[in-house]
Amino acid sequence: MAPKIDPAILAALSLDAATTSIASHGGSGFASTFKITSNVDGKERLFFVKQGKGKASEIMFTGKLLPFQSNPTRERARNSVT
Repeated sequence: MAPKIDPAILAALSLDAATTSIASHGGSGFASTFKITSNVDGKERLFFVKQGKGKASEIMFTGKLLPFQSNPTRERARNSVT
């Protein structure tokens, strides 16, 4: 059974739950990874999601976030695959 998409992700990416799906994708030693597929403006769009728990994940995600905080456009472009 596919995991449920967090409503916060749908809201942050302005995605419609009716045309969006999520599936396990890839792997990581300390996080779960997923691919979100959605229809945006009539085109299929793919997004990569990495999710983790615990202090090690918190440190990793904080380190990945810092370079993007000054440039939100860069973050959206990097996290979106066409």
